[in-house]
Amino acid sequence: MQAVVRALAPAARGAGRRAASSGPAASAVRYQRYGDISKVCAVESVAMPDKLGEGEVLVKMIAAPITEFDASFISGFGAKRAGTVLPATGGNEGLGIVQGVGAGVSGFSEGDHVVPTVSGVGTWATHTVAAADHLAVVAAPSADNEMSAVMMAAGAGAPALATALLQFASLSDGDVVVQTAAHSAVGQVVTQMAAERGVAVINIVPDHTEFEDIAQHLSALNPAGFTVRENTARSPQFAKLLSDLPAASLVIDGAGGAAAISAAGALRAGGTLVSYANASRKPIVMPMAQILERGIVVRGFNLDGWAREVSVEERSNLAKTCAEASAAGKYSQLLKTENFGDWTHALAAATDATSTRRVVMVMQ
Repeated sequence: MQAVVRALAPAARGAGRRAASSGPAASAVRYQRYGDISKVCAVESVAMPDKLGEGEVLVKMIAAPITEFDASFISGFGAKRAGTVLPATGGNEGLGIVQGVGAGVSGFSEGDHVVPTVSGVGTWATHTVAAADHLAVVAAPSADNEMSAVMMAAGAGAPALATALLQFASLSDGDVVVQTAAHSAVGQVVTQMAAERGVAVINIVPDHTEFEDIAQHLSALNPAGFTVRENTARSPQFAKLLSDLPAASLVIDGAGGAAAISAAGALRAGGTLVSYANASRKPIVMPMAQILERGIVVRGFNLDGWAREVSVEERSNLAKTCAEASAAGKYSQLLKTENFGDWTHALAAATDATSTRRVVMVMQ
């Protein structure tokens, strides 16, 4: 069912309300309330403004992924923190082309390719309006490789987060990192970045994941490591598998719950566990011996919170670097494309718990 909405987000929030407009309509996947991503989203016709406001940029979207963070954002966890006003357009990552700029905007021209640098831009749409300081100009994707644009659309967020997470320990050749939710886009990029430093990554993936597919992929990216299911990580077999390796310097946790606790057991004394997501929706109940006797440090990191605290230049440079590297094939992710016109099928594919492939909606 489609509804016509005479509203669009203020540029500062990217996906909420603004003054009435009589501009051309865009198609957008929007949500009227916070909740389960599969239940609260619907396609609506959203009127674009005839005249852009101060500092605004009109973007025609090319492609946009459906990510784990999107689901968390729409549930209210991220959106409330970002100050999103309902109803709002979904999508926090993607690639688009500038089609217009408002007064006071510099550094953006019609025809430029752009990626978001913060959440809440509202990329699940044929067109969106965003604040200029929430976007970064990137090099145009290769015209000779149709997947280049898709890789760029999905290629800013995960590499940026992986870059930040790997900075929580001083890592060098021969070190070991353990990560949960290793099947995720972030997990795949962490595996590659660590391999560049000669660091072995021990990957823990959910029991329900298509194991052979992701295990082979991660092994190819980082041959020094190995991949196990969560139930193996909870068993004595995990300690045996780790026995020939140095104790881990860092645990990167995207799962929370029992998986995080199992991973923490592989840390050296004084090692760090940094959590960036909680896919299991369960708390990390850390045994006190880990903290009191072994001095394990537990940290949390939120990329969007970091991006909103640093300068526009710093977050733009990181997004640009990561997106362009991904488009060039430097960071490999298992991707699957879906047509934006069949967004319900795309959403179903993206929320399939067994799948290891990130869904990217192509707008045309």
